[in-house]
Amino acid sequence: MVLSHIPAQLAAAEIAEEYKVKAAFIFKMAKFIEWPANSHTDFGLCVLGDDRFGKEFDDFESRKISSLNIKVRRYNQSASVDKGCNILYISESKRPFLSEILDEFKSYPVVTISDMRDFAERGGMIELTSGKKLGFIVNLKSATKAGIKIAAPLLQLATVIK
Repeated sequence: MVLSHIPAQLAAAEIAEEYKVKAAFIFKMAKFIEWPANSHTDFGLCVLGDDRFGKEFDDFESRKISSLNIKVRRYNQSASVDKGCNILYISESKRPFLSEILDEFKSYPVVTISDMRDFAERGGMIELTSGKKLGFIVNLKSATKAGIKIAAPLLQLATVIK
C-alpha cells in the first residue's frame, strides 16, 4: 500500500522543485526590469489564482527589489488585485479568464508573468517555458505599452515577441 503513494509523492516533489526554481528566476528577472516612477511603499509580488509558489515567494519578504521591501499578495479574483502589484503571476487556473485579466492590466505598470502556454502570444509580458531547462518569452509590445522597460541583458536571454 505504501508503495502506491510513491509516484504521487515524487510528482509533488518535482512540482515543488520546479516552482522553487521559477520563484528564484522571477526574483532575478525583476532586477532587470524598470518600472515607471510611482509612489509605492513596497514592491508588490502578487499571485492570481492557485499558488504553487507558497513558501518560496514568502521567503522573499525579507529582501528588496529596487530598494523597496517585497510584499507578497495573493488573490483569487482579478477584480480584487491591488494595482500596487509590480509583478502579477497569473496561474493556470485563471486561463478561462486570461483575456479579461490581461485587458484589465494592459495600461498599468504591472509585469504579468505566467507559465501558461501561449501567454506571451495572448498579450502577457513574460511567459516562463520549461523543457530541458527553464526559459522565457517576452512580449515587448505589451511591456512597452504599460511603461515597463526590460534591460538588454534580460532580452538577450529571451525569445522576444515584438
